[in-house]
Amino acid sequence: MDLHMVAGRKPRATSLPHEHISPSDLPEDHEHILHVSRAHLEDCWKSHTQLPAPPLSQQGCTRLINDLYKCVLHNDVGTFPCSEIIAESPDISDCLPRSDLEGEATGTHESWAKQITVWCNTLLMCIWANPNASKLQITKKQLDDFYHQLMGNHIYKSSPLPPLRRIATSERRCWQQIRELVHQGFSLGESLAKMGNNSLFWQRELREHHPYNDAVDDTSDPDNTADGIAPNREWPPSRKRRRPLLLTHPSVGMGQITITGTA
Repeated sequence: MDLHMVAGRKPRATSLPHEHISPSDLPEDHEHILHVSRAHLEDCWKSHTQLPAPPLSQQGCTRLINDLYKCVLHNDVGTFPCSEIIAESPDISDCLPRSDLEGEATGTHESWAKQITVWCNTLLMCIWANPNASKLQITKKQLDDFYHQLMGNHIYKSSPLPPLRRIATSERRCWQQIRELVHQGFSLGESLAKMGNNSLFWQRELREHHPYNDAVDDTSDPDNTADGIAPNREWPPSRKRRRPLLLTHPSVGMGQITITGTA
């Protein structure tokens, strides 16, 4: 007896790891059972860039891919905190637990740089695998240019150099604003351009007080200083600082960023 025919039920969608399921083939409850084929996403990357697929250390983990893919199906980029942007094969050093010294932050500009690479590569693959998500269709160059602008002298390399916690938080908040703009009807390309040129947003995020990203000791991390730029010593000595943001998963750096598919 075919159990799928009982009570007129539709067969539950299943797929082998190498099979790709298009959105039109999925049942109404596909959001609960969707598993995206990584091989198909890599094929989309190769087709759009004419480059080899990024290594697993520069691709999102299965959970990130599935969650982001489901958002893209609805012309949405979603909201993903740093803690959810994890590589499929993260560096072993990035998987180590916190230092024995309680409260010591282990994140660096390099680890944050790797994390942004993971985000960008995964976002592009999910977008290109969904050509019907018309508002989100962008080129690799558009996303490269957006991050090059962020890493320039007017935003993240402005003087004095913002602390890493504030930089990482502002980048995620920027994507929240990009999501809002897309929701309002702008294309993703238009939204990237608007946020890259939104000087008031970056002034507020990087220079004005935020209780959750300003309470950081800039002197605790040597990566938060630059040649010729003294650490921020303007905090009142009696004010207790909160623990720095822990960035332990792969992320993109403070230099000129190019989102690549090679190590």
